[in-house]
Amino acid sequence: MKSVVNTAIMFISAVLISAGCSTCLPVPPLYVQGQAAVQVTKHGTLVRGTASEADTTIVFEKVGQSASVYSDNSFILSIPNTIDMALYALQVKESDAVTAGQKSFELTLVESCMPSITIDKHCKIVNWYNPYRIPEIRVNNSETDQLILTPLISGDNTIVGYEVRLGDSEVCDSPALRQLKRLRGKQATFSRAPSNTKKTPRNPEFFAGFPEIRK
Repeated sequence: MKSVVNTAIMFISAVLISAGCSTCLPVPPLYVQGQAAVQVTKHGTLVRGTASEADTTIVFEKVGQSASVYSDNSFILSIPNTIDMALYALQVKESDAVTAGQKSFELTLVESCMPSITIDKHCKIVNWYNPYRIPEIRVNNSETDQLILTPLISGDNTIVGYEVRLGDSEVCDSPALRQLKRLRGKQATFSRAPSNTKKTPRNPEFFAGFPEIRK
């Protein structure tokens, strides 16, 4: 198993990533609270869903909680108590289960300070929702695929996390890279999500990307 440190990762981005992304350095708070209808695409990206079509509610209250969802099914993502998402990360990773052509994904609330992501398959994607910290990434694969991080960009052109991918975009589809190129074509500028306070928490819909990222 190969361990990859942050400085060795290739970024498909013009966004400068400051020392605040180092694993355990202090970072600004990013408080989140409330609920929103969301979906997970076939690439594991969070997008906005339809509340009337949501058939389940996933509640995250503490680190370590996890839930499974199928792609393209709306559900309610609920964070009832204000939590600092600078200290946590919402990790979305594909599972092995497949039903009627739908992919299954595992959503897990993890600590952002000391976790590691293991990627073991060509074209594998793990989406990491925390704009301030990047996890250690371990590659359990004998191939020589590039390990690439691409910013996940949500409303107001803000970076809300990173798509971690094993494989070049010429071979492996990357919705985050397509989104980034589309916005760059419009000469958009990007910045990481600004910090806030407990009195001004963001809604969980903040993490859901633009509709174009579905394609």
